[in-house]
Amino acid sequence: MKTTESITYRSILNHIDKVGTRLSDARMQVSTGRKLNKPSDNPSAIRPVLNGRTQVLKTERYQQALENTADKLGQFDSRLDHVENILARVKELGLAGVNDTMNDTDRETIADEIAQLREELLDAANARFDGKYVFSGYDEQTPAYSGTPLDYQGGDDHFMVEIAPGETIQSNLTGREVFGDAAGSVFATLEAIENELRNDNTAGIATELSNLDTWSANIQKARGKVGAIASRVDKSLVQMSELKIELQEMLSRYEDVDLVEAITNMTMEEQAYQAALQVSARISRLSILDSFQ
Repeated sequence: MKTTESITYRSILNHIDKVGTRLSDARMQVSTGRKLNKPSDNPSAIRPVLNGRTQVLKTERYQQALENTADKLGQFDSRLDHVENILARVKELGLAGVNDTMNDTDRETIADEIAQLREELLDAANARFDGKYVFSGYDEQTPAYSGTPLDYQGGDDHFMVEIAPGETIQSNLTGREVFGDAAGSVFATLEAIENELRNDNTAGIATELSNLDTWSANIQKARGKVGAIASRVDKSLVQMSELKIELQEMLSRYEDVDLVEAITNMTMEEQAYQAALQVSARISRLSILDSFQ
């Protein structure tokens, strides 16, 4: 093979290699649906893509924390709603007990129901979610209330959840701030109403019903606080969802391929590759014929 022909042949082989590489890349884009499969595909895109992926992972972690918090707050609201209903029933029974038409037997019957409602209230205060006592603060493996008289056994710390970079919210209420402790508890008030009913002390019943109103207002206040926190959580979830969509759209611009365009490009590269092979074959045959002249 002459020197000029040799150079030409090597040039064609080099061209075939380049076209083959482009064809391989085109096929990869079609099969993966991505135009960024390795750093050399677009070196300038590597940093924003890596940063974008990191931000997506962080956003997903925030979303998970927010969803868990929303579930937990839902438990608080459900329990407090039940507590409100219990106290409303106690108020109804207490008002009936003050009525002069009631006799001793009637008030004993009412007192028995209030005793049952007090146990129901205790169950609500010692409610568990995911195996943990809801109203016990950090001491979530300890029942919030136990002992005689009933006293608060949980912790007084609040769980703080990071819902965005540098932004945290309180995610729990403690039993002490909702139900009180020892003699100054809603349980003590219900017990006092029960005792005054059994003693036929209508004046005492009226006094304890006033205390019950104070506790009802406290429960409503606690529920309102839970609602406000839940509202912030919901808004943060929406913001995180929107941010994730924006990040994914940015990544798509860098990574995702236009499939129609990619298939068209692959077809063109296949044609170019076949043409290059045909040219190489013709030159090879000519070179062999030349060697016999």
